[in-house]
Amino acid sequence: MAQINLCFSLGERPDLRYDEQPLPVIRLVVDVRFLLADGSLSKVYEGLIDTGAYICCLPRRIWRPLQREVIKPNVIFGGVKRTKACQVRADFGVVRGLLLDQQGNQTRPYSFPAFLAHTDHVPLLIGFARLLQHFHACFDYEAQEAWIKE
Repeated sequence: MAQINLCFSLGERPDLRYDEQPLPVIRLVVDVRFLLADGSLSKVYEGLIDTGAYICCLPRRIWRPLQREVIKPNVIFGGVKRTKACQVRADFGVVRGLLLDQQGNQTRPYSFPAFLAHTDHVPLLIGFARLLQHFHACFDYEAQEAWIKE
């Protein structure tokens, strides 16, 4: 049973709505490798575990060489704000990959739903779909402990 250690990334972002007070931005980071079309594994990418997203988001440069199943081509997705400027064109599909950490631990390959963005101007986001179904998770920033376990 693999335990994958996650990392925290901390930054600050001034929020102009609140008199430019810096707001802490804490992100969970994990390394990921995807299955390529020929069955081999891709290079390692750093992905953000997006606790607010159900579905993964992959930039075009990452998903183009992958083994993938497109379920619905040419869809639009976006975040909380539904304005046209915040919408991203993508294909909706399924990709396979595995999560790993700096200590050499890795999960088995698993499938997860993903928006395959038609642009490279999106981050690599790992959504919670399948993640919470297949893994036990611990995210405790105060204790500096974060991991998932099969």
